[in-house]
Amino acid sequence: HLVTILYAIVAYVPVISSFASFHQRTHVAFHTKHSLPKAVTFQLWSTPESSSKSTTITKTAEEPDNKPPEWIQERNRLSNKLLERCRDVGQIGTKTSDESRNAMRELSNQLMKYSDDDPAFVQLTQEHELLYSESPGGSSGAIGPFVGQVTQNFVNEVDFVNGVSLGPLNIQLMAERDILDSGRIKVEFRETVVKFLGLELVRKETNGKGVWEQLFVGIVPGLESKDEKILLRVMLTPSLFIIQQKL
Repeated sequence: HLVTILYAIVAYVPVISSFASFHQRTHVAFHTKHSLPKAVTFQLWSTPESSSKSTTITKTAEEPDNKPPEWIQERNRLSNKLLERCRDVGQIGTKTSDESRNAMRELSNQLMKYSDDDPAFVQLTQEHELLYSESPGGSSGAIGPFVGQVTQNFVNEVDFVNGVSLGPLNIQLMAERDILDSGRIKVEFRETVVKFLGLELVRKETNGKGVWEQLFVGIVPGLESKDEKILLRVMLTPSLFIIQQKL
């Protein structure tokens, strides 16, 4: 187990740094208001501990009870298909087939028109779990040949922490976010922290910026029970990136 952990540390930390610096140097133009691109490149996740940024007034996600029953049924049907496919293919999109990735993108396209209005303003609070990522790097939880559990902990309206856990190893990428408009959230990466058994091993500055384009945000039924509700969020970062918060 110790060899596994050391391998993970060596393999993972440079990946974070290289991704952040790449995203800092690269301008990404988004043209996905009505469709998801055929090819998706790469994605990052993030987090910080304090910030002087001003906050934007956000809103709480609500179930679409005012919509026609047929609209709600179709929304739930599509979200259920997307959740089932996430469960079937696993969180690391680069390890699945082109056919599966295309199916994920197509479902995301179909679900877009059922999103809550102004999805970027829907509050991000507490812990979210990664369901699927097409990023070719560590933000999907890929640590060498191993797969870590990926979470995002939204501390407040600005700060959040992206975490990957693999046994006693925990890697955190601290970041800040800022709402750009009704559909986009800008993120800035600040710091990477690596801990083993709760003991801090590495803390280093991490620079980089990115944009999360919100394709779908809304409360939908979960898969674990008939009464379960989740807040589902489908984004381009610019890779397809899907997270859930259990309600």
